[in-house]
Amino acid sequence: MSFPANDIIALLEVPDDIRFNLGESTSLDLKVSDITTLSESELTTKLSSLNLGYGSARGTKELCKLIAEDANRTETENLITEDDVVVTIGAVSSLFLVSFLLCSPQRNDECLIVSPNFPAAIDGLIALGVTVNFLSSKFENKYQLDMDEFAVALNENTKLVSIPSPGNPSGVCVPLETIQKMVEIMKEKAPAAYLLVDETYREALLHEDDSVGPSASVVSDKVISLSSLSKAVGAPGLRIGWMICRDKTVIQKIIVAKMNILICCPTMEEFFSIELFKKKQELLDRQREHLSKNFELLKQWMEEHSSWLEWVQPDRGALCCAALTKQKFPSEDSVTAFYDACKQHKLMVGRGSWFREDDRRFRVGFGYLEYEEFKLALYALSAALQASS
Repeated sequence: MSFPANDIIALLEVPDDIRFNLGESTSLDLKVSDITTLSESELTTKLSSLNLGYGSARGTKELCKLIAEDANRTETENLITEDDVVVTIGAVSSLFLVSFLLCSPQRNDECLIVSPNFPAAIDGLIALGVTVNFLSSKFENKYQLDMDEFAVALNENTKLVSIPSPGNPSGVCVPLETIQKMVEIMKEKAPAAYLLVDETYREALLHEDDSVGPSASVVSDKVISLSSLSKAVGAPGLRIGWMICRDKTVIQKIIVAKMNILICCPTMEEFFSIELFKKKQELLDRQREHLSKNFELLKQWMEEHSSWLEWVQPDRGALCCAALTKQKFPSEDSVTAFYDACKQHKLMVGRGSWFREDDRRFRVGFGYLEYEEFKLALYALSAALQASS
């Protein structure tokens, strides 16, 4: 088994000469002092007495309960319970566990990926030898999914459908009503399939009047939702994620697989995650204020650079997709010149090829940098566009 190489790994190995990282798609990084209500002395006492024995294969009961409460949100009926949750090492390990358990090349199973999508949602399946089919939600259509095309793309061998909402790299949401339609179509066209919804950016709001609704996992027991503390909250270093599914058979299989591969999540990280959940809404509100401010700056900047770039405005998240116009960048050489100019201006963006897209398109992360630094990053991006067109 071999995972395909992907240059997105550059985000974890950023060269020293890159100052402006617009390829990163998280909100502002948090510190330990941000996520706990404990005083320094109280935290020291708690950590000193923390038992470092094995945790639960499912995840700490308290943490699972907090995750379930978050998933229900505005639902009057609590459809999600702690028994529907498994805590994992980031959402990325959930992606692999689900792929490993639901799809087998020996059974000629197939997976349908709604693209563009997070590379790890695809690469694990390829490593397992599963047949992967793609359904493109196109930039030109503002990444809206065509239900007729979706129905045609399914067959009886389809065991898993994977979709990000909000999208990565687009930030475009798939409404719960559409999720419901997808499940109904799958019942007819691919009755054995599960719908995997990556909701990592679900709580990354951009507007004060927006609100977080329930998780996609409330729609059906054939929906598996994934999320983490990485993107919206800004704590990727905790490496805590989770999956939710109301099908108890799937949950039990995931727990057994997790025990065999990971045993459990680190006790220390689950402790800090519980601390974070106690302040989670406060932290999300703070991140929303930051994201909103940077997003408004980005909108103005995009309008001023409309002859160089087209873009799709995101619904949520700390990211969006832009595309170099053919008017200013008519050839592949001119596209290459743009990326060379980015390097010269100490700038990184998320190349389209990271997401199996044309490099004429790229991801812009607008949540990772503080406002003043983000403003300077946009100046650098302006210079790169002008120098290469």
